[in-house]
Amino acid sequence: MDQDFYRLAELRGEYNFQHFVVRLRADLFRALNELSDGSRSALDHDSTTMSAFASYFHETLHWWQLIGTTSGLLLSCASPAKMHASLRHLRSLLAQIGPKKSLLSLERLAYGQLPAEAAHHLNIILNNWHDLEFNRQILLNPLRIQTITSNPYFDCVGHSLFIGLANTVLMLAATVDPEFEVLPNVKPWEEGSSDMRSRKVDGFYFGSPIGIPPIGALHIFEGQARFSQMQYLFLATGGTQSWDDFRKMGMLTEVYTKAFELFLDLIREAWPPTPTSPDVNLFLLVCDLALNPSDGYPFDLRHFESFIISDDPGHRFCWFCGQLRKNKHFRIQRCSKDEYTEISTVLFLSLGCATPVEISRELASWPSRS
Repeated sequence: MDQDFYRLAELRGEYNFQHFVVRLRADLFRALNELSDGSRSALDHDSTTMSAFASYFHETLHWWQLIGTTSGLLLSCASPAKMHASLRHLRSLLAQIGPKKSLLSLERLAYGQLPAEAAHHLNIILNNWHDLEFNRQILLNPLRIQTITSNPYFDCVGHSLFIGLANTVLMLAATVDPEFEVLPNVKPWEEGSSDMRSRKVDGFYFGSPIGIPPIGALHIFEGQARFSQMQYLFLATGGTQSWDDFRKMGMLTEVYTKAFELFLDLIREAWPPTPTSPDVNLFLLVCDLALNPSDGYPFDLRHFESFIISDDPGHRFCWFCGQLRKNKHFRIQRCSKDEYTEISTVLFLSLGCATPVEISRELASWPSRS
């Protein structure tokens, strides 16, 4: 488990992205559990209840992020994908040499003494596990890249992201769509990956220059949840809480503001006056768009050259901010469907991706096609 990820939420609550469980501190849980059924205004509650709901709202947003976005879904499947990718090889290795722990120690101590077939399976198991783990870490927090690249199992960023996406889609297909009636068939992707490696496209071959974004999905998840939480508190208190108030409450520490500060820097704007300012609304949209790539899932992987930028949340975030700098008129003033549709369509097309509307239509068509 990535303790740093799901425990970075304030101690008032947490979301466990492997168990899909939202937890609140006991006193906050009791405060919410004592409420009677029905809808009511936040202004009808005392500050303790309002604060408890704000924490619950923050953690529930993490739940939505991990099950309701493309990047979140694939990251949630990272651990079972490791097992699925290596299960056949693990069974073969077990049949040949019996139960041995750990496999890393086995490779170091007995690799040259293993039968050739056993060594082959062991090599695949270890490489699959590491590639899938590198994929998860790169997507979540690319600032750890030095730890990743120093590992002898690391090949290149493109390879790790490709292996991660392909094996996750294969796992989903084996579970719900073995004939690839709706899910993209990943088997032909190997040719595209090999082509990138043979042509030495940056990011796709061993020893390639490593370009990483300044943030990852971790910072986007936390920024989106925290600024949404502050919007709720700002509105629920009648606009009486300032940024300084939120800062004093410990709500503006680095992990929660890193993505927003990068957003302001890239679009060249100053810190906005309130949490409901148009630029904050625009930031929340960019977070959502960064977490929802379309190449590889739910659509086929069509552009290998742009694969890293089009599928990595941190790269997508930076790309969209660069486009917004060129389109200074884009702002979310009314939070209307038209505003969101217009801006998201322009941003996705700039990256050569299917738009959010097209993604939704594709997913909605799956039940009738499979």
